[in-house]
Amino acid sequence: MSTCGSYYDECSTTYYNNCFFNDCSYNTLYCPSGTAACVDVAQFCANTTTVQYNEQNTHIIDITNKIPITLTQFKKMFFGDSNHISVAEPPLCPRLSDSIVESAWGIYLTYAYKCIADFSSNFIGTNDISENVLVNYEYTRSDKYKEWVFITDASGGKGWVPKSYLTKLQGIPVYNFNKLGGRNNDPSGVHLAYKYIDPSYSGLDFFAQISVLKNMQRDVSSSANC
Repeated sequence: MSTCGSYYDECSTTYYNNCFFNDCSYNTLYCPSGTAACVDVAQFCANTTTVQYNEQNTHIIDITNKIPITLTQFKKMFFGDSNHISVAEPPLCPRLSDSIVESAWGIYLTYAYKCIADFSSNFIGTNDISENVLVNYEYTRSDKYKEWVFITDASGGKGWVPKSYLTKLQGIPVYNFNKLGGRNNDPSGVHLAYKYIDPSYSGLDFFAQISVLKNMQRDVSSSANC
């Protein structure tokens, strides 16, 4: 996304929403105000072998995530070693909301912090923010011991600010991408992150155990009561 609120998926010179997009060698977007935004373009590729399966003996369950996640968040979840597919460690304590957010799997629905006072700095890489500006930052377990955190504000600005200038908003829902069923809103304020694509489920929350048991009953032609 650009600071002008436009998205580009091709590498030609073009105008869109009053913004001028330069050629791909720079990946830079120039807006009428003179501000510039970096456009990150990425594509995941994987070499896979052809899998042969008998459709009569296979159950395919299509699911999708309820909220969008960034490329950085996705890589933290599923590319833990930064190079190969490797699932990140689960939350240390899945019964605590803070522990889920500290892991790679807990994602806030929207901005979860705000600045409690004006902050400005001449240090390179820092971000000037005003009082009451909403921000997010990629929280990790080690952030408990950091005085500065890297934030993204509601206008798209990025940079380092002192953690003491931020306060956490209450009641912002968290989605747990490490959970494939069980109870929703468990712990309180933490929700399941996946839903069914299958129209027969009408976009309901994905509960792995329900799907597996249902398919087992179908395979053995028996009910769960038998």
